Amino acid sequence: MLLAADRVVCATEGYSRLLSVNYPSIPAERFLVSPNGYDEDDCSGKTPQRDGCFRLTYVGTLLDFAVRPRPRGWGRLFEPIVAGGAPVLVRTPGTILEAAAQLIDSEPGLGNILRLRFIGAFPEKYRQLIRDRGLEHVVELYGYVDHGHAIQAMFDAEVLFLMQAGAGSANVIPGKIYEYMRSGTPILGLFPEGLAAKLIRTTRTGVVISPDDIPALREQILSWYSAWRRGERLTQPAWPVIHQYSRRGQAEKLAECMEALVKRQQAVRGCYPP
Repeated sequence: MLLAADRVVCATEGYSRLLSVNYPSIPAERFLVSPNGYDEDDCSGKTPQRDGCFRLTYVGTLLDFAVRPRPRGWGRLFEPIVAGGAPVLVRTPGTILEAAAQLIDSEPGLGNILRLRFIGAFPEKYRQLIRDRGLEHVVELYGYVDHGHAIQAMFDAEVLFLMQAGAGSANVIPGKIYEYMRSGTPILGLFPEGLAAKLIRTTRTGVVISPDDIPALREQILSWYSAWRRGERLTQPAWPVIHQYSRRGQAEKLAECMEALVKRQQAVRGCYPP
């Protein structure tokens, strides 16, 4: 199918490079990167509604299990007996819950103003961790909400945090990151180096921390909290770069590609539209 395609559309540069390596006979110009984006109509007119708390918000589904990387080469013949590495936790809230608990232990006054809000499915076993660490008054669990309320929650937060799986996710860019960026709310990315980390830095929308580095996470939250108390801006987003990810703009580029393909086929067949 790939070999017969006139264009191969990929959501990230990483997948485009990966396919180029695995299918060297496909010319590089046949690959088209068309990233996800945000809908301006969903975000236009939204204004933050805040209550004086320093609120970190996550929007999306969280999980409570780990996966093992797939083995390489001949090892794949022996799956699931053979794994490609140690288990990797997949989008779990444990790290940020522990970081918040440690911060409050060291700075008790933070418990009155720090809030962690989770919009979407939340694993049951981490509800027990909330109780064990005494975070019932800090954590806000909202469950599923409609898309409009989810977007509003992004604008209402002081910080948005985003989690991703381990090293195998280097080529993955979570779809919600584009709406996060458009909200203008600072992003705290808890994932390894990769395309998502590069995007956050390119757009100047936040910082990236290793998903298991609790001390660095504590330090970043405290640093942003201190700046927030002083009335300082936490980030300086590169809006011209962010606006490139409008879905309307991405759709126009994809439409131009499709129109060029149609015209090429018409020229080859010698038929033209009336």
